[in-house]
Amino acid sequence: MERKNSFQPLWVILQAFGYQDEDNRAWGWDREPTYEEERCMTYLAIVHGAKGIFYYCFGVPGLPGSNSSSYFIPNSPQHWEDLKILSRELEQLTPVLVSPNYAG
Repeated sequence: MERKNSFQPLWVILQAFGYQDEDNRAWGWDREPTYEEERCMTYLAIVHGAKGIFYYCFGVPGLPGSNSSSYFIPNSPQHWEDLKILSRELEQLTPVLVSPNYAG
């Protein structure tokens, strides 16, 4: 996919969720991404020009019919820790992520 304006920043929204209980298993997400998968999606986005990364957790407190009172990421302690590690790693790349693109 080619962007019309290469000077326009690209921000991506990456999957950071899976099912957490039997009530939402039918949505088709058998598990959240592994650390390696999440990291791969993140760096593939950066390599392809992403300047911003969002991690999307599917679920809303009090979503009608969900019987859930919280977002899915905090319900999975290891996945939550993995995302924090990855976020700290990305923090070190902030100067690169916010720098202008140069065609060389």
